[in-house]
Amino acid sequence: MKVCLIQSNPVMGDIKNNFNWIKKQIISNDADIFIAPELALIGYPPDDLLFDKEFIKKQEQAFNEFQPHLKNKLLIIGGVHVKKNKIFNSAFIISQNNIKHQHKQCLPNYGVFDEKRYFSPGDHQKIVTYKKKKILILICEDFWDKDLEKKYQDKQIDFCVVINASPFEIDKLNLRINRAKKINRKIKSNLIYLNMVGGQDDVVFDGGSFTLNKNNNICTQLDHFKCHTKLVKEFSPEKVPQSLSIEESVLNACILGTKDYIKKNKIKNIFLGLSGGIDSALVAYIASKAINKENINCIMMRSKYTSKISIDDAKNLAKNLGVNFIDKNLSSLINQINLNLKDDFKNLKQDITEENIQARSRGLILMALANKKNGVVLSTSNKSESAVGYSTLYGDMVGAYAPIKDIPKTLIYKISKFINANEKIIPERIITRAPSAELKPNQTDQDSLPAYEELDKIIEFFIDEGQSVDEIISMGFKAQTVKKIVKLILRSEFKRRQSPPGPKITSKAFGRERRFPITNNFLG
Repeated sequence: MKVCLIQSNPVMGDIKNNFNWIKKQIISNDADIFIAPELALIGYPPDDLLFDKEFIKKQEQAFNEFQPHLKNKLLIIGGVHVKKNKIFNSAFIISQNNIKHQHKQCLPNYGVFDEKRYFSPGDHQKIVTYKKKKILILICEDFWDKDLEKKYQDKQIDFCVVINASPFEIDKLNLRINRAKKINRKIKSNLIYLNMVGGQDDVVFDGGSFTLNKNNNICTQLDHFKCHTKLVKEFSPEKVPQSLSIEESVLNACILGTKDYIKKNKIKNIFLGLSGGIDSALVAYIASKAINKENINCIMMRSKYTSKISIDDAKNLAKNLGVNFIDKNLSSLINQINLNLKDDFKNLKQDITEENIQARSRGLILMALANKKNGVVLSTSNKSESAVGYSTLYGDMVGAYAPIKDIPKTLIYKISKFINANEKIIPERIITRAPSAELKPNQTDQDSLPAYEELDKIIEFFIDEGQSVDEIISMGFKAQTVKKIVKLILRSEFKRRQSPPGPKITSKAFGRERRFPITNNFLG
């Protein structure tokens, strides 16, 4: 039995082009069974597009158009099926003369998933017979049902096909493979795990599709972060791609997320503030891998507090990347704003307001250039800063997309070192210097925050793992520090609510995955 794995990268809502690409794979490959991802013709997650009846109708019509191209072949592909006013997340099992449906039973309603808002659950899994082979079809979350093995261990399944739109996060592939092997120890089938690939707003699908044989050996594994098709003729072990390090996998996820955001939204030009710091350096590098370099505009926007080191490092980085570099002195603009507010601020001490004026002046320049030159701004905020509100609304937070939004600061340093180990792109001083916003004399981030190694651990325990203040303190952290950080996290929700989307890479990202009220007086 020859199986064709179609690891596709759909464009949300572009039913025609998504259909044409999959049709091309069917025509080009001599296979018995073709397998495509969950919701492969419309993209995932479609959210309230699912309430548009015409949208769903066009998708179902497209499934009918596969039939003339199948002849004696079978296509298993994810889609939306409507029956008796109920919406189902389904597998469409399409042959030349027939279309059957297998409805998803387990509807995820955690993290980035909100399926119970839209879909009704199916009541049972069907076993499909094709060319005398018994095929069990699962859809994403069904694969994680803890009772699955018990139901099918005595059914003599030949093929277990799992179609997915499973988002990337650190170490997710190992979780998938371990779960697949646990299932297959009981049902002893040829197991096919087929995943979507590509960026969709704040999630990235990493592909990495794989097969197991009846002896539970990995036979095939498709590349991560790449859209491609593979014909599997025999379920015998073969050499699989080497696993990626955390640094490389996160970097690739952010590059793919950024690239697809730019490409799928038909964006022509990119603008970002290049400060000479590590965050903007990493964003510039990601951009250089996501769009043509001549369309990237890095703007150094200096004030009287900007050091010569920062200017030189930013200029050298832009040169190394081969992108456009613009050096603008904003001192006169900042002075004019302060002068305009002089009477309003009379008898009031200088504070963070004056620092934020500088940051917002930079945001103004970036947005003006992007508006005038048919582009968008990339934000340079990271997870550590977003957590504690160490960013300025309408300043360094401006942007349409935030490539490093979910990356903790300590991991940003590790990724930057990984880049330099291969390419020597980022000036070494950017990595070794103490991080600073340079909004007042001799300023460093650690003036108001603990060391990032400590800060990121507290954020991880509180946000990703859901530990309480007392539990974190019991791990050996200073009570005063923990309480301060947690208070900053909880009081910064209003900023995060206004931040642009960016690729999820940790187990709990801000935004779609973590929803807290802005008005909230419970501070732990």
